Amino acid sequence: MFYHGINNFRALSIFLIVFGHCFWISNWYPEQTWQNVYLYMIPGGTFFFAFISGFLFAHLNVSTFRYADFIARKWRNIASPYLWISVPVICFAVVVQYPGYFVDSNDGFYYQYLLPFFKYLLTGRVFTGYWYIPFILLVFAVSPLLVRFYYLSSRVQLMMVTALLLLAMFVHRAEDNLNPLQSFVYFLPVFMFGMVFNRHFDLLRERYLWLPWCLLLASILLSVYQSAYLGIAHNAHKYFFTYAGIDLKVIEKIMQAVAILLLFERHWQQRHRLVDMVASASFAIFFLHPIVIAVFKRLLNNTFSGFLYWHILTLAVFSATLLLAWSIKKALGSYSRQVIGW
Repeated sequence: MFYHGINNFRALSIFLIVFGHCFWISNWYPEQTWQNVYLYMIPGGTFFFAFISGFLFAHLNVSTFRYADFIARKWRNIASPYLWISVPVICFAVVVQYPGYFVDSNDGFYYQYLLPFFKYLLTGRVFTGYWYIPFILLVFAVSPLLVRFYYLSSRVQLMMVTALLLLAMFVHRAEDNLNPLQSFVYFLPVFMFGMVFNRHFDLLRERYLWLPWCLLLASILLSVYQSAYLGIAHNAHKYFFTYAGIDLKVIEKIMQAVAILLLFERHWQQRHRLVDMVASASFAIFFLHPIVIAVFKRLLNNTFSGFLYWHILTLAVFSATLLLAWSIKKALGSYSRQVIGW
């Protein structure tokens, strides 16, 4: 069964990811309370990506799961584009000793070239947002365990997801997203919640009409509490084994994901050619948008700034990225999926 709501949600999620990343070159920073709340709520499209991945894994893969075939598809659609785009950039950064996270003071080929190369590759630090790929590949690596999880009783599933969510609230996102294992611990329960939600999706969609509105309201109140009262501006990051309080954003984003998907399935069943294109090109947009952002940053050179500029810039970057992805797809034909994920 094809869910139009999940397709439209994929399109929204990738737009929010680009929107959040464009903030960093918008030269705008909030000055009023409502602006703090708005800025806090917009980033975090990656939570939706993880949730959708779990939902689709349960919907498309569990009943016919074969590990070798599954990994082969993920290698072709996700790992291969990651390598095609990342490796040349990493090689350039290592050769020219680009100032960054992994420049080593020790001499020798191993410390100056080989070690930095693999650190960039395994952390995804080569481009903004690329940390997601090592994380999701770790999730796919343990997919046989996730299939077994899907067939557990609902009670056991909820107990496991609740325990992992509590752990994630203390672990937080990794500092500068440099630790794939920490990202795995933090985002895995979001992926698993998407699986659980898929299992009960039809029931929740048909019977509990009040649920999405209550979840949306609760998530907004939680955002206001964290941004306006606690003064948290963005996603919470820290090192793995340090204590920095409780991160409630993972709960807020799960509530939003459930609410948005339910509302989309009930009220936005129409298919739109542009939305379908964005959804199908979501991974290509993910892989290419940091490059487009870097080009815009160089061309604009901090000429403009402001709240409205952030939105205009996002639309320009998103449109340019979609056009670039479409052009590459047309040029490469059947090979484009291995190169850009579309």
